[in-house]
Amino acid sequence: MTLINFLTFTILALALAKNYGVSGGNNRLAGVKYNRNIIALHIARARFKIEFAANSVTKIYIISAISTVPSLPLLRFTSLPDLFEVIAGGVLYPFIDATLTPLTRIASTPELQTVTRITQKIQPLTLIAEPTLKYQQKILRVTAKAADTS
Repeated sequence: MTLINFLTFTILALALAKNYGVSGGNNRLAGVKYNRNIIALHIARARFKIEFAANSVTKIYIISAISTVPSLPLLRFTSLPDLFEVIAGGVLYPFIDATLTPLTRIASTPELQTVTRITQKIQPLTLIAEPTLKYQQKILRVTAKAADTS
């Protein structure tokens, strides 16, 4: 998850740094996050013998990066108030990410059902996760029907 945050941060930092003139701070934070992720991956592999599914992980990172793209024109080519840009970017990213994840088959129906069962045990998380998971399950059902008919 931290690598997804890193990619999102890096892409948005480039646009935000130019607009707000804080490139030095962003570059430093990006470097720190990158180094932290590399060290965490190394420790996970060395100490805990954790292996990563390279295909799935790569898809997740690509989807994360793609999800940030619609926010860039909003920041770059509009003269909307800053608060609106932040809110719009904060809504666009999770919506696009939640849409692309099932479309690319990163998440399967059994995985979404497992996550649903887990999140139901944590009440505050259920309020956010339940509509998102139902949305993703519906996308999986619709795309599965479309694949069956073709």
